[in-house]
Amino acid sequence: MTTLASLRCMHELIEEQVDRTPDAIALVSAGEEITYRQLDARANRLARHLERLGVGPEVLVGISIERSVDMVVAAFGVLKAGGAYVPIDPAYPKKRLGFILDDAKVRVLVTQESLARDLPSHRAQLVSVDADREAIEAESAERVKGAVTAANLAYVIYTSGSTGKPKGVMVEHRNVVNFFTGMDAVVTHEPPGVWLAVSSLSFDISVLELFWTLTRGFKTVIYAATGHLPRPIEFSLLYFASDDENHGSSGKYRLLLEGAKFADENGFAAVWTPERHFHPFGGLYPNPSVTSAAIAAVTTRVKIRAGSCVLPLQNPIRVAEEWSLVDNLSNGRVGVSFASGWQPNDFVLMPAHYENAKDILVRDIDVVRRLWRGETLALPGPRGTVDVRTFPRPVQPELPFWITSAMSAGAARRMRRPNVTFSITVMWGKSA
Repeated sequence: MTTLASLRCMHELIEEQVDRTPDAIALVSAGEEITYRQLDARANRLARHLERLGVGPEVLVGISIERSVDMVVAAFGVLKAGGAYVPIDPAYPKKRLGFILDDAKVRVLVTQESLARDLPSHRAQLVSVDADREAIEAESAERVKGAVTAANLAYVIYTSGSTGKPKGVMVEHRNVVNFFTGMDAVVTHEPPGVWLAVSSLSFDISVLELFWTLTRGFKTVIYAATGHLPRPIEFSLLYFASDDENHGSSGKYRLLLEGAKFADENGFAAVWTPERHFHPFGGLYPNPSVTSAAIAAVTTRVKIRAGSCVLPLQNPIRVAEEWSLVDNLSNGRVGVSFASGWQPNDFVLMPAHYENAKDILVRDIDVVRRLWRGETLALPGPRGTVDVRTFPRPVQPELPFWITSAMSAGAARRMRRPNVTFSITVMWGKSA
C-alpha cells in the first residue's frame, strides 16, 4: 500500500528536521560537533559539487571515508544530489574494495586524500573531502532542487559474500522511509535523545543509526575507529544447558567443571552460571553461588560470575554471605549480575515479591553492596530490628555487579544514583 510517507525521500526528511531544529546538535565525532543547520549547508555544497560531475538519479557514488562527520556529510550530499551512495569501508580488504568498485561501476568516489592512494585501481572520478575542500566550500549552501523521487535508489550495500560472491542490494528511498516509520513504533524518539552510532556504513543497521536518528532530531555520536580497539576483546563461557537425565548423575556437571578448567588455562575472561528454577532447560543451575564455589575450587585465574542472581527470590543477607564466601574461595574473583526475574512460577520461593520485583531488585542491590563493604545495617527481625554485619568478609572491597534486563533498560533507570557506576547485561529474550 502506498502511503504519503513512502512518497518522501530520505534527505527530504532530514531537511524537514533541519527546519524544525536548526541550532540543535546533529553530529558529534572525535571532538567535532555540528548543528543541523551546519550539516545541511555542508551537504548542500557537496551536492552541488557532485552535480557538476554528473551525479543525479540512479548514479552510484562510492563513499570511502573514515568514520567521521565528513562520512555522514558525504552520504547526505550524495542523496541531495539525487545519487545513490555505495559504502566502501576503508577497513575492508583491498580485494573486496576492488570488487565493489568494479561490480557497481561506481562513477564518482568520495574519499579522503590519505585513503585515495591505497585504493585499488578503478575508473571512478575522485572527490577528496579534504584536498577538494576549497572547491566544495565555494559552492552555494542553498538546497538542491533535484529530480530524484521516492522510487529512485538511495543506496547500494554489498552483502558479506559468505555464500558466494558479494551482491549489491539496491534500496530505494521509499523502502527506507517505510523502514523509518516501522522503527518509530518500536524505538522511543519523543523527545529525541543521544544515539551512539557504531556500525560500519557498509552495514545496513547504519541507516538506522545515522539517518533515522537525523530524521527524528537526535544528537548522533559517531564512534570514530582509531585503527585499534580501545581494549582487547575478551571471551567468556556462559552456561545454560538442559538437564538431560540420560547421562547419569556423575556426568551432569562434568562440562561445567572441565570447561571452567579450560577457560582458566586458556586466557578466557570469566565463567558465568545462571539461576534457573523448575524447568529442564537451565535446570542444572538453580543456585549460581553453589556452582561458582565449585568453579572456584578448580580454577586459579578466571573470573567467576553469576549471570544472573534473581535477587527478589533471595534474602539479600544470604546473597552477601554466600558470595563473600566464594570471593574468599576464589581469592577475589567473583562478580554478580542481578536480575528481577520474569517467570511467575519461580516466585513460589518468594510469592510476596512478584508484583514489586523490580523495586525490590533496586532496594536489595543496595543492601547487598552495603553489607559487602562491611557496614552494619539495622534490619527487621522477629523481636524488632537486628544489627547485622555479614561474615566472612570478602576479599574485594566493592562487589563488581551488573543488571540483567530482558529487552528493557527500565531497571537501569531505576538504579540512577549519585556516584554509582554499573554495567547492564541485556538478555534478548525471556531470561531471568
